Amino acid sequence: MLPDWLSKELPKQKSVDDFVPSIIFNLNKWLQDLCKVREVVSVMTYENAVKYFVTERPSDPEVKRGAILKQHHQQGYYLAQVFLDSYNNVLCQTNGKPYGRQLVARELDEELRDIFGNKDLIIVE
Repeated sequence: MLPDWLSKELPKQKSVDDFVPSIIFNLNKWLQDLCKVREVVSVMTYENAVKYFVTERPSDPEVKRGAILKQHHQQGYYLAQVFLDSYNNVLCQTNGKPYGRQLVARELDEELRDIFGNKDLIIVE
C-alpha cells in the first residue's frame, strides 16, 4: 500500500514505459535522505543485485518484479532496489516505506554497467 501523498501522484501504470518517467520524477520524494544512506559497497555486481531480489523478496503476494534505480552520488552511485506490482507501482510496507534497500556503490561491475547503458532504471523479472 502506498502512502496517500504518493498514491495521488502515481496513477496505476500500464507499462514499464509509462512507469519510467514517474519513478524517476518521484525518486527523491520516496527516498529523501540520500545523504543518510548507511550502506556503502566498493563494487555492486549484477549478480549481487539479482540475488537481493531473490533472497529479500517480501512475502507480499503483489510482488511481481523488481527495479534498480541509479543516480550519481558523490561517492559513486546511489542505488535503490525496490519491488513492484503487476502495474509497475512500487510496493510499500504498512509504514509507507517501500520494500527494498538503498545503498551507495563506489563502482558498478561491467555487467551492471552494460545493462544500465545510458539508462537509470533496470526492471528485473
